[in-house]
Amino acid sequence: MSRAGHNRLLLFGLCICLGVFMAGCSGQSVEKNSDSEKVEYQAEDEASDTGSEDTDGTVQKDADSTVQKDAGKVMTESSTEPADKEELTPEDVTVYNYASMDNVLAAMVMAMQKSDTSRYYRDGSGNDLAVNYLYSYVNLFDHDTFKNVSMKGKTHDSYVKLKPDYLNELLTYAFGDTITSRNLKADGDLIMKKGSDYYAALDKVQPVVVDYAGFENEDFTESTVFSFDYEMYLDNGGTEDGIMQVRFQESDQVESGIILKVVALTRY
Repeated sequence: MSRAGHNRLLLFGLCICLGVFMAGCSGQSVEKNSDSEKVEYQAEDEASDTGSEDTDGTVQKDADSTVQKDAGKVMTESSTEPADKEELTPEDVTVYNYASMDNVLAAMVMAMQKSDTSRYYRDGSGNDLAVNYLYSYVNLFDHDTFKNVSMKGKTHDSYVKLKPDYLNELLTYAFGDTITSRNLKADGDLIMKKGSDYYAALDKVQPVVVDYAGFENEDFTESTVFSFDYEMYLDNGGTEDGIMQVRFQESDQVESGIILKVVALTRY
């Protein structure tokens, strides 16, 4: 073989070797690039997954926080919201009707005048005042309420029978349990007794008017003094005007819730 042919053979071999080498390098580069891309893709996927988890966690945390805040707000609003106030019921409250005592006091004015006294203390009251009080009340307010009964008294012959409930109520208002139908003594004239029944004599009497001059006192006590104006008409056409100062005592036996305790009369 000539020298030129030998050189061409070497060049041809060198080219082949260079081609194989380049192909190998090219394949390795592709594989490296492919692996790199895989790594990058994996990293992106992991980052995406991590980001998703972080986002989901943040959303969940925010949601939980919002729920807790809302719950706290609801609890705060519930705790700070004032409870409905219970309506006060007057079940245990006694209402004292002072004005309803006008008739009782009017009869007491007449009775005290007939008994010639200006002071009445229930604990020291006597039978004479009770007789005058019953007689005065019947003739002032119930003269025509009951059927007349003919009886012979010292100076009267016309009477009315006092029903037990009526008698007991009148005595309770003025005397409490000091003088009752059990210990009341008839005087044989203004008040008569037949068996267990009591009778009051009938007369035409001048009117007595009593008006409550005070105001309801929420802090009722038995030492509180209440004022009433009274006007008593006289047989001569004139009037006696004055003021009654009264102390009451609580009682659940009468509708007004109070009974007399002390009475003082003062003329104008």
